[in-house]
Amino acid sequence: MISTFSASPDIGVAIDVCHGDMPGVNAGETFELGKGPAIAVGPNIHPLLAENAAGGEGTGYSCQCGSYPGGACANRCAVDTGYTGGRTLVPSFPFL
Repeated sequence: MISTFSASPDIGVAIDVCHGDMPGVNAGETFELGKGPAIAVGPNIHPLLAENAAGGEGTGYSCQCGSYPGGACANRCAVDTGYTGGRTLVPSFPFL
């Protein structure tokens, strides 16, 4: 948080990992492997950053949306709650 405070970033991207599909786990609790990162959407994620990161049809880029009602803290919190309350984005990459 100290480095975020002194840098005062306009945008923060906290790259994270999430659970990929695996036996014995409900489909709604994981993300599909090979379908791109899960882009966090929630109360502390900047909506335009999430929308732009999700790309669009015809871009050749695939991603999944992941709902994070609790805020998807990860390292994002340091940027979001730091000095100026910078805009944040959290792409999470599924793994086994």
